[in-house]
Amino acid sequence: MKLNIAYVTVLIAAIMIPSAFADTVSTDIDSVSYDIEYTGNNVVLKSATADLDFISLIFETEVTGSEGDVSITLQRDFFDAKIGYSDDDFFILSDGDEIEFEETKDDTSRTLSFSLSTGTEEIEIIGTILANNSFLIEKADAQAEADAQAEADAQAEADAQAEA
Repeated sequence: MKLNIAYVTVLIAAIMIPSAFADTVSTDIDSVSYDIEYTGNNVVLKSATADLDFISLIFETEVTGSEGDVSITLQRDFFDAKIGYSDDDFFILSDGDEIEFEETKDDTSRTLSFSLSTGTEEIEIIGTILANNSFLIEKADAQAEADAQAEADAQAEADAQAEA
C-alpha cells in the first residue's frame, strides 16, 4: 500500500511540474559545427542557422504550452555582443518583434533567458561577433588599412617633393 501511495505521489508531482530540460542545438559555420546549449520549459529549439551578414543566430522554435521559457547559453568565443572590449547588449526578436530578456554572464559565456508565447515560430539573437565574423572588426580593419594607405601616400608625396 505504501508503495502505491509513493508511486501516485511521484506521478502527480511529475505531471504538475512543468517539463524543463537541458539540450543542445547545432549550427554549421564554414564547415565547423557549433553546439548551443539551452534549457527549455515548454520550448524546443528545432534548429539554429547562422546569419553572418547580420551577425545573428536564427532559431526555429516550437512552444508546446500556452507560454514557454527558454535560457540559451552562448560561449563568448563563439557568439558575443561587444563594442571594443566592452560588453554590448544583444537584441532578441521573436517572430520579428523585439522582446525583453534577462542575462547572466561571466568571462566565458552569456546566458539569455526569456519567455515565448504559443505559436512563436522563430527567434533571432543579434550580436556583434559570430564565429570570428564581425562587421565592427571588418570596419576597424578597413579603417586601419585606409589610414596606412593614406600615410604611405603622404610619405610618397613628401619624398617626391624632397627630390624636386
